[in-house]
Amino acid sequence: MKDHLTPNLSVIVPFFNRRKYLRETLLSIFAEGIREMEIIAVDDGSTDRSFETVRDLEIRFLRLERNQGAPLALNEGLRLARGNFIAFADSDDLIVRGGISGRLKFLQTNPSSRAVTGTVLGCINEMGKPMNHHPPVALPPLITRSYFEGGGQITLPLITTMFRRDYCLEIGNFSPQTLVYDLDYYYRAIQRAPIHYSGEPVCLYRMHGTNLTIERSGFLSAKAKAHTLLINMKYQMGPRL
Repeated sequence: MKDHLTPNLSVIVPFFNRRKYLRETLLSIFAEGIREMEIIAVDDGSTDRSFETVRDLEIRFLRLERNQGAPLALNEGLRLARGNFIAFADSDDLIVRGGISGRLKFLQTNPSSRAVTGTVLGCINEMGKPMNHHPPVALPPLITRSYFEGGGQITLPLITTMFRRDYCLEIGNFSPQTLVYDLDYYYRAIQRAPIHYSGEPVCLYRMHGTNLTIERSGFLSAKAKAHTLLINMKYQMGPRL
């Protein structure tokens, strides 16, 4: 979209050394055909010249001088965002048809809803071919604090959720001080209002060398422990939504 027009939707895509996948990810967002949309690509200090692969695309681009981590890159995207609605996308995953437009329509037709989430349709490999995967887990129509306390963060990645801009402003920035910055963000969100579940597929999750290594290294186990600690330390008090 042209820079002088105010967008209705901002899609924030932080990336670090994603030369192989970034263009395909951004093209899957553009394929949604949403006219009043801006894509904000935040380069978190890449060293592989990732941006060269998308230089011709109509995006807003910000490069950070050094790698600072996803939370700070996301915060820079939020700072630049102008849309009434805000979504996020991982720089190696693919948005499926209707993955963004469906959630946007839901929020536009349900003015009382402050955020809506969908599901991950499945997994693909480095070449974009389908992989064996478990079917999406059904979520409750309203996702509240009790959902997260049962371990539900595993089925609710940030890419699946779209927020109203004023909701994001109330929640504040992502915290770089916690391993589970996305979960922390969700928890602060549901202290204010529940998140609606539409049941619509949003994306295909790409499995490749980097994230396979992360999973095998025990990172996910450490994240689960951090999730438990977060609940015990921060959310054992206060009214339940």
